[in-house]
Amino acid sequence: MLFGLVWVYAEDRDWVSENMRLLVLTGFLGSCTTFWTLAFDEAMFIRNGIWAVFVANLPISNATALAVVFVGWEGDLALNQANWKTSEISTKMHPKMSLFT
Repeated sequence: MLFGLVWVYAEDRDWVSENMRLLVLTGFLGSCTTFWTLAFDEAMFIRNGIWAVFVANLPISNATALAVVFVGWEGDLALNQANWKTSEISTKMHPKMSLFT
């Protein structure tokens, strides 16, 4: 609902550029909706008396998110090293040509 209100207000009043509107809506409000969804799920577990899921869900969700971040970092490092090695080999084979310059 908040997403729609901000979209219409910003579009009708033309108070920010289209790029800024997209950044605010997807960046800020997108992260808020993710947090609100987690909070809503936790509240529903409490409301319905599902205490074991309530106690386990938050640390498991956070641990999973952190694990995915670390996998992304490691994947990025591996790709950068692979690109560097490929570039080095290419430059040695063809000194005037490089794939990654």
